[in-house]
Amino acid sequence: MFKEILAHVDGSEAGAERLRFCKSLAAASAARLMGLHVRPPVAVRPMGRATDLNALIAASEHEIEREAAASAALFHSLLEGSDLEHEWRERSGDVAAVLCAEAAYADLVVVGQYESQSPPHQHPLPISLSLALHSGRPTLVIPAAARPRTPFRTVLIAWEPSAQSARAVHDALPLLGEASMVRILTVSQTTHAAMAADAGVKLKAHLERHGVPNLSVMDLRFDLRDERTLAEQIGGGGFDLLVMGAYSHPMWLEFLFGGATQSLALGSRTPLLLSH
Repeated sequence: MFKEILAHVDGSEAGAERLRFCKSLAAASAARLMGLHVRPPVAVRPMGRATDLNALIAASEHEIEREAAASAALFHSLLEGSDLEHEWRERSGDVAAVLCAEAAYADLVVVGQYESQSPPHQHPLPISLSLALHSGRPTLVIPAAARPRTPFRTVLIAWEPSAQSARAVHDALPLLGEASMVRILTVSQTTHAAMAADAGVKLKAHLERHGVPNLSVMDLRFDLRDERTLAEQIGGGGFDLLVMGAYSHPMWLEFLFGGATQSLALGSRTPLLLSH
Protein backbone atom coordinates (compact mmCIF):
# COMPACT_ATOMS: atom_id res chain seq x y z
CA MET A 1 0.00 0.00 0.00
CA PHE A 2 0.95 3.63 -0.35
CA LYS A 3 2.47 4.97 2.85
CA GLU A 4 3.31 8.52 1.75
CA ILE A 5 1.20 10.50 -0.71
CA LEU A 6 2.28 13.86 -2.09
CA ALA A 7 -0.50 16.18 -3.24
CA HIS A 8 0.20 19.30 -5.27
CA VAL A 9 -2.21 21.84 -3.80
CA ASP A 10 -3.76 24.95 -5.33
CA GLY A 11 -6.63 27.06 -4.11
CA SER A 12 -9.04 26.34 -6.94
CA GLU A 13 -12.35 24.49 -6.70
CA ALA A 14 -10.84 21.58 -8.66
CA GLY A 15 -7.87 21.67 -6.29
CA ALA A 16 -10.21 21.35 -3.31
CA GLU A 17 -11.92 18.31 -4.82
CA ARG A 18 -8.55 16.77 -5.60
CA LEU A 19 -7.36 17.31 -2.03
CA ARG A 20 -10.53 15.70 -0.63
CA PHE A 21 -9.78 12.68 -2.77
CA CYS A 22 -6.17 12.58 -1.51
CA LYS A 23 -7.41 12.72 2.07
CA SER A 24 -9.75 9.80 1.43
CA LEU A 25 -7.04 7.78 -0.33
CA ALA A 26 -4.53 8.44 2.46
CA ALA A 27 -7.07 7.40 5.09
CA ALA A 28 -7.87 4.17 3.24
CA SER A 29 -4.16 3.38 2.94
CA ALA A 30 -3.19 4.53 6.45
CA ALA A 31 -0.76 6.81 4.62
CA ARG A 32 0.83 10.11 5.50
CA LEU A 33 -0.48 12.97 3.36
CA MET A 34 1.97 15.69 2.36
CA GLY A 35 0.48 18.84 0.86
CA LEU A 36 2.83 20.92 -1.26
CA HIS A 37 2.45 24.31 -2.89
CA VAL A 38 5.25 25.72 -5.04
CA ARG A 39 5.57 29.44 -5.65
CA PRO A 40 6.77 29.81 -9.25
CA PRO A 41 9.21 32.52 -10.33
CA VAL A 42 7.65 35.76 -11.54
CA ALA A 43 7.24 35.48 -15.29
CA VAL A 44 6.25 38.60 -17.23
CA ARG A 45 7.07 39.54 -20.79
CA PRO A 46 8.69 43.00 -21.10
CA MET A 47 6.45 45.37 -22.99
CA GLY A 48 6.31 49.14 -23.14
CA ARG A 49 7.68 51.37 -20.40
CA ALA A 50 9.65 50.32 -17.33
CA THR A 51 6.85 51.56 -15.09
CA ASP A 52 4.44 49.20 -16.88
CA LEU A 53 6.86 46.31 -16.35
CA ASN A 54 7.15 47.10 -12.65
CA ALA A 55 3.39 47.11 -12.34
CA LEU A 56 3.17 43.75 -14.09
CA ILE A 57 5.80 42.28 -11.78
CA ALA A 58 4.01 43.61 -8.72
CA ALA A 59 0.69 42.20 -9.91
CA SER A 60 2.29 38.82 -10.63
CA GLU A 61 3.94 38.72 -7.19
CA HIS A 62 0.61 39.56 -5.57
CA GLU A 63 -1.15 36.76 -7.44
CA ILE A 64 1.57 34.26 -6.49
CA GLU A 65 1.21 35.15 -2.80
CA ARG A 66 -2.59 35.06 -3.01
CA GLU A 67 -2.49 31.58 -4.52
CA ALA A 68 -0.02 30.37 -1.87
CA ALA A 69 -2.21 31.69 0.95
CA ALA A 70 -5.35 30.13 -0.55
CA SER A 71 -3.59 26.78 -0.95
CA ALA A 72 -2.37 26.75 2.64
CA ALA A 73 -5.80 27.75 3.93
CA LEU A 74 -7.46 24.97 1.93
CA PHE A 75 -5.08 22.30 3.20
CA HIS A 76 -5.37 23.33 6.84
CA SER A 77 -9.17 23.66 6.67
CA LEU A 78 -9.59 20.14 5.25
CA LEU A 79 -7.05 18.48 7.56
CA GLU A 80 -7.70 20.42 10.77
CA GLY A 81 -8.82 18.06 13.51
CA SER A 82 -8.15 15.00 11.35
CA ASP A 83 -6.51 11.90 12.80
CA LEU A 84 -4.69 11.50 9.50
CA GLU A 85 -0.93 12.08 9.68
CA HIS A 86 -0.21 15.06 7.48
CA GLU A 87 2.31 17.80 6.73
CA TRP A 88 2.14 21.11 4.87
CA ARG A 89 5.06 22.28 2.77
CA GLU A 90 5.71 25.46 0.81
CA ARG A 91 8.58 25.85 -1.62
CA SER A 92 9.66 28.35 -4.27
CA GLY A 93 11.20 27.69 -7.65
CA ASP A 94 10.56 25.84 -10.88
CA VAL A 95 7.29 24.02 -10.10
CA ALA A 96 8.00 20.79 -11.97
CA ALA A 97 11.60 20.59 -10.70
CA VAL A 98 10.55 21.13 -7.08
CA LEU A 99 7.75 18.58 -7.37
CA CYS A 100 10.14 16.03 -8.86
CA ALA A 101 12.59 16.58 -5.99
CA GLU A 102 9.89 16.25 -3.32
CA ALA A 103 8.37 13.22 -5.08
CA ALA A 104 11.49 11.20 -4.30
CA TYR A 105 10.14 10.79 -0.76
CA ALA A 106 6.60 9.76 -1.71
CA ASP A 107 4.96 6.59 -3.00
CA LEU A 108 2.46 8.46 -5.15
CA VAL A 109 2.16 12.01 -6.50
CA VAL A 110 -1.26 13.51 -7.22
CA VAL A 111 -1.61 16.51 -9.52
CA GLY A 112 -4.30 18.30 -11.50
CA GLN A 113 -4.99 17.90 -15.18
CA TYR A 114 -4.41 21.45 -16.39
CA GLU A 115 -1.54 22.52 -14.15
CA SER A 116 1.20 24.25 -16.10
CA GLN A 117 3.94 26.80 -15.61
CA SER A 118 4.75 30.00 -17.45
CA PRO A 119 6.29 31.04 -19.73
CA PRO A 120 5.06 28.40 -22.22
CA HIS A 121 8.19 28.54 -24.39
CA GLN A 122 10.29 27.48 -21.38
CA HIS A 123 7.74 25.03 -19.97
CA PRO A 124 5.82 23.55 -22.92
CA LEU A 125 4.78 20.35 -21.11
CA PRO A 126 2.02 20.10 -18.53
CA ILE A 127 3.34 19.55 -15.01
CA SER A 128 1.77 16.09 -14.91
CA LEU A 129 3.82 14.93 -17.90
CA SER A 130 7.03 16.42 -16.51
CA LEU A 131 6.43 14.51 -13.28
CA ALA A 132 5.61 11.25 -15.01
CA LEU A 133 8.78 11.43 -17.09
CA HIS A 134 11.27 12.79 -14.58
CA SER A 135 10.21 12.08 -10.99
CA GLY A 136 10.63 8.32 -11.00
CA ARG A 137 7.35 8.04 -9.09
CA PRO A 138 3.83 7.14 -10.24
CA THR A 139 1.82 10.24 -11.11
CA LEU A 140 -1.94 10.25 -10.61
CA VAL A 141 -3.57 12.92 -12.79
CA ILE A 142 -7.03 14.03 -11.62
CA PRO A 143 -9.14 15.78 -14.30
CA ALA A 144 -10.71 19.05 -13.29
CA ALA A 145 -14.20 17.70 -14.03
CA ALA A 146 -13.69 14.40 -12.17
CA ARG A 147 -15.15 13.59 -8.78
CA PRO A 148 -13.05 10.53 -7.92
CA ARG A 149 -13.85 8.35 -4.94
CA THR A 150 -11.85 5.63 -3.27
CA PRO A 151 -11.47 2.87 -4.05
CA PHE A 152 -11.44 2.95 -7.85
CA ARG A 153 -13.99 0.27 -8.74
CA THR A 154 -13.43 -0.15 -12.49
CA VAL A 155 -9.91 0.12 -13.91
CA LEU A 156 -8.60 -0.01 -17.46
CA ILE A 157 -4.97 -0.96 -18.12
CA ALA A 158 -3.62 0.18 -21.50
CA TRP A 159 -1.08 -2.59 -21.96
CA GLU A 160 1.86 -3.47 -24.11
CA PRO A 161 4.91 -5.45 -22.94
CA SER A 162 7.24 -2.50 -22.36
CA ALA A 163 9.27 -1.26 -19.40
CA GLN A 164 7.01 1.77 -19.00
CA SER A 165 3.78 -0.24 -19.03
CA ALA A 166 5.18 -2.81 -16.61
CA ARG A 167 6.26 -0.03 -14.25
CA ALA A 168 2.82 1.57 -14.37
CA VAL A 169 0.99 -1.69 -13.66
CA HIS A 170 3.16 -2.54 -10.67
CA ASP A 171 2.95 1.02 -9.34
CA ALA A 172 -0.84 0.67 -9.53
CA LEU A 173 -1.06 -2.67 -7.66
CA PRO A 174 -2.35 -1.09 -4.41
CA LEU A 175 -5.24 0.40 -6.42
CA LEU A 176 -5.83 -2.67 -8.61
CA GLY A 177 -6.19 -4.91 -5.58
CA GLU A 178 -9.11 -2.79 -4.32
CA ALA A 179 -10.95 -2.70 -7.66
CA SER A 180 -14.02 -4.77 -8.41
CA MET A 181 -13.25 -5.05 -12.15
CA VAL A 182 -10.01 -4.64 -14.11
CA ARG A 183 -9.86 -4.75 -17.90
CA ILE A 184 -6.58 -5.19 -19.78
CA LEU A 185 -6.68 -3.44 -23.14
CA THR A 186 -4.03 -4.48 -25.64
CA VAL A 187 -3.69 -2.39 -28.77
CA SER A 188 -2.46 -3.95 -31.98
CA GLN A 189 -2.48 -3.69 -35.73
CA THR A 190 -4.10 -6.67 -37.43
CA THR A 191 -0.73 -8.19 -38.32
CA HIS A 192 0.33 -8.22 -34.63
CA ALA A 193 -3.00 -9.25 -33.09
CA ALA A 194 -1.89 -12.70 -31.88
CA MET A 195 1.22 -11.27 -30.19
CA ALA A 196 -0.80 -8.55 -28.43
CA ALA A 197 -3.46 -10.99 -27.25
CA ASP A 198 -0.78 -13.29 -25.81
CA ALA A 199 0.75 -10.36 -23.91
CA GLY A 200 -2.65 -9.56 -22.41
CA VAL A 201 -3.20 -13.16 -21.30
CA LYS A 202 0.23 -13.25 -19.66
CA LEU A 203 -0.46 -10.03 -17.75
CA LYS A 204 -3.83 -11.36 -16.62
CA ALA A 205 -2.18 -14.48 -15.18
CA HIS A 206 0.49 -12.39 -13.48
CA LEU A 207 -2.04 -10.06 -11.84
CA GLU A 208 -4.18 -12.99 -10.71
CA ARG A 209 -1.19 -14.20 -8.71
CA HIS A 210 -1.19 -10.80 -7.00
CA GLY A 211 -4.84 -11.21 -6.03
CA VAL A 212 -6.27 -8.69 -8.50
CA PRO A 213 -9.94 -9.65 -8.93
CA ASN A 214 -12.27 -9.97 -11.92
CA LEU A 215 -9.74 -9.54 -14.73
CA SER A 216 -10.56 -9.57 -18.43
CA VAL A 217 -8.57 -9.00 -21.62
CA MET A 218 -9.65 -7.18 -24.75
CA ASP A 219 -7.58 -6.60 -27.88
CA LEU A 220 -8.35 -3.44 -29.84
CA ARG A 221 -7.27 -3.58 -33.47
CA PHE A 222 -6.94 -0.31 -35.33
CA ASP A 223 -4.79 1.65 -37.70
CA LEU A 224 -2.18 3.69 -35.89
CA ARG A 225 -3.66 6.85 -37.39
CA ASP A 226 -7.15 6.09 -36.07
CA GLU A 227 -6.81 7.75 -32.68
CA ARG A 228 -10.56 8.28 -32.25
CA THR A 229 -11.18 4.52 -31.96
CA LEU A 230 -8.95 4.32 -28.92
CA ALA A 231 -10.38 7.49 -27.42
CA GLU A 232 -13.91 6.14 -27.70
CA GLN A 233 -12.95 2.83 -26.09
CA ILE A 234 -11.26 4.47 -23.12
CA GLY A 235 -13.60 7.41 -22.67
CA GLY A 236 -16.83 5.51 -23.25
CA GLY A 237 -16.16 2.55 -20.97
CA GLY A 238 -17.22 4.20 -17.74
CA PHE A 239 -13.91 3.46 -16.07
CA ASP A 240 -12.84 5.09 -12.81
CA LEU A 241 -9.11 4.90 -13.57
CA LEU A 242 -6.80 4.42 -16.53
CA VAL A 243 -3.34 2.93 -15.92
CA MET A 244 -0.65 3.28 -18.56
CA GLY A 245 3.02 3.84 -19.15
CA ALA A 246 4.10 7.32 -20.16
CA TYR A 247 5.66 7.20 -23.63
CA SER A 248 5.23 3.43 -23.75
CA HIS A 249 4.71 3.55 -27.53
CA PRO A 250 5.05 6.26 -30.18
CA MET A 251 1.29 5.99 -30.67
CA TRP A 252 0.61 6.51 -26.97
CA LEU A 253 2.95 9.49 -27.02
CA GLU A 254 1.15 11.12 -29.94
CA PHE A 255 -2.27 10.23 -28.61
CA LEU A 256 -1.72 11.36 -25.04
CA PHE A 257 0.25 14.51 -25.55
CA GLY A 258 0.00 15.42 -29.21
CA GLY A 259 -3.00 17.72 -29.33
CA ALA A 260 -5.86 19.16 -27.34
CA THR A 261 -8.64 17.21 -29.09
CA GLN A 262 -6.89 13.83 -29.01
CA SER A 263 -5.15 14.10 -25.65
CA LEU A 264 -6.31 12.00 -22.74
CA ALA A 265 -3.95 13.75 -20.41
CA LEU A 266 -5.54 17.11 -21.12
CA GLY A 267 -9.02 16.08 -22.20
CA SER A 268 -10.00 12.96 -20.28
CA ARG A 269 -12.64 12.93 -17.59
CA THR A 270 -11.04 9.75 -16.22
CA PRO A 271 -8.17 9.88 -13.72
CA LEU A 272 -4.87 8.58 -15.14
CA LEU A 273 -2.02 6.83 -13.39
CA LEU A 274 1.17 7.36 -15.41
CA SER A 275 4.63 5.90 -14.86
CA HIS A 276 7.80 6.01 -16.88
